[in-house]
Amino acid sequence: MNILLIIPAAPGDRWVDGPIYLPFPQLAMPTVAAATPPQFKVKILDEKVEPIGDAPDADIVGITIDTTVANYAYSLARKFRERGSFVVLGGPHVSVLPHEAVFHADAVIVGDAEDTWPQFLSDFSSGRSKKIYYSNYPSLSRIKPPRLDLLKPGAYPTLSITHASRGCPYHCEFCCIPALSGNCYRHRPIEEVAKEVEAHDGLLTIFWDDNLTADRKYARQLFTALKPLKKRWIGQATILFALNRALVKQAAGAGCIGLFLGIESFSTESLKEAKKGFNPTERYGEGIRNLHDHGIAVDAGVIFGFDHDDPAVFERTLDAAASLRLDCVNFNILTPFPGTPLYVRLKKEGRLLTRDWSYFQPYKNVVFQPKQMTPHQLFNGYLRAAKNYYRTWPILKRVFFTPWFLSTKRLSWFMNFQLRKNIPLTFSDAFPADGATNNEGLIEKRGQIEKSIGIQSDRT
Repeated sequence: MNILLIIPAAPGDRWVDGPIYLPFPQLAMPTVAAATPPQFKVKILDEKVEPIGDAPDADIVGITIDTTVANYAYSLARKFRERGSFVVLGGPHVSVLPHEAVFHADAVIVGDAEDTWPQFLSDFSSGRSKKIYYSNYPSLSRIKPPRLDLLKPGAYPTLSITHASRGCPYHCEFCCIPALSGNCYRHRPIEEVAKEVEAHDGLLTIFWDDNLTADRKYARQLFTALKPLKKRWIGQATILFALNRALVKQAAGAGCIGLFLGIESFSTESLKEAKKGFNPTERYGEGIRNLHDHGIAVDAGVIFGFDHDDPAVFERTLDAAASLRLDCVNFNILTPFPGTPLYVRLKKEGRLLTRDWSYFQPYKNVVFQPKQMTPHQLFNGYLRAAKNYYRTWPILKRVFFTPWFLSTKRLSWFMNFQLRKNIPLTFSDAFPADGATNNEGLIEKRGQIEKSIGIQSDRT
């Protein structure tokens, strides 16, 4: 029996469409493939690197869905069902809105694949499959290594990817990770993680953990196990980790050359609003210097659009990023994804501008009414900041100031020029268009909201 697992990409976000951000491989579908019994023949198709037109016929088609591609993925599901395939949907969007997704599929998976996918396949084989399968978020002990061999070779910067944990102990308002991980933070046995990393033959391993270092004791044990492997790796952490000099030194000794840090904002008020008040803005510089002192490059995540953000936030952010000598910055527009407390709050306040999921793209669109500026001001300010930051000369200066480690400089160079490709070339479609699905009267509603909170509805 043939199974096709699809990672869909929105139009314009496919490698074949032009010079977009070079995609790193996802773990979701290789994990599903690893949980598939051997009697099934499995193929993975990642639409970011190969066209969907090459998809073979399959008895079962599985599609993983992020909110950004939900509408498009639903249309794919319909086409495969029309061809006679049994379609199963899963992924972040499906896990938070299963009762929406079930109308577009034969079955849906909520949560982890390790316990739900084998159960579905067993039920399917016996002709008694259910519509919705809920994960119990099982132990991560003895999970099978992801089937990275099923991804298209040569299409990614590296296929050496893994994870040591799932979930995050924090509950930031804009983040859906707690909802996706069953509100629990789980670790894999360290010896299993180390064995998997040792088997990687790439130059760089990526840890896809949402917060690799949240548990300090576990992190110390993990770094101890990684050190003798002499592998270079990157991951995600918080600024709190960066302030722990002993742990940073141990991470660097274990091969860490780069970290994504969720800085989010340089405003204490905005961080408190986002339920991320544990980020100490006054110590950002100390943390960044600590990482740089140990040869670790910093990719900082920054979000524009918090309720305390005014039109001056863009210039303040650029000044702060320059003064901290961040190696690169991932600029985002605040996006209220379903499954987040932010979505619930903005919906209750009547500030959502659309529920057309195709617009929920934090690099391209504004889908809510900001408090201290118009949607156009938010988007234009974001775009100007990103274009200013990713000019060629500032990139060269940032790479020059990156810690004097050749591998770290290469990483900084790669990340800066790849992130520059992510900047929208135009913004004519930055807002949901009149007449779009679920969007009647949007412009009128936007004007009413702006007027009600005292914002002049200009389009500059």
